[in-house]
Amino acid sequence: PGQNITLPCKASDTTIIAVVWRRADLKQYVLRYREEQLDPENQDPSYTDRVDLQDRQTKNGDVSLVLKNVRTDDTGTYECTCRVDGNTKDEHVCRITLDVSPPPSLGESVCLWIRTSSSFLVLDVGETSQIRCLCC
Repeated sequence: PGQNITLPCKASDTTIIAVVWRRADLKQYVLRYREEQLDPENQDPSYTDRVDLQDRQTKNGDVSLVLKNVRTDDTGTYECTCRVDGNTKDEHVCRITLDVSPPPSLGESVCLWIRTSSSFLVLDVGETSQIRCLCC
């Protein structure tokens, strides 16, 4: 909790005109990006001013979500869909399960487990931060 994390996601096409991040248990969006800007309409209030795209230009198909000031109630399954130029349908890009543990006791470290379709990313936040990728 309190840290910033990135949920990695990459689209196969680089002509992205819209990106939507949702959490499976919420009715409103986590983030919607269209017309080259973030669109706060229908965004879940708990994500206001806490989310952004890692690269708003979506270079090389990068549609990774930056989640700021992570909280235990951010735990859930996140899904990203994109719309590419010339298409009328959204393309499902990725699904990530995030499990945020409660704050540790003094002197303990925090471990964030991020499960994607092809690997686990483990972020261990203590005196130093490390990212390990354990491929399936």
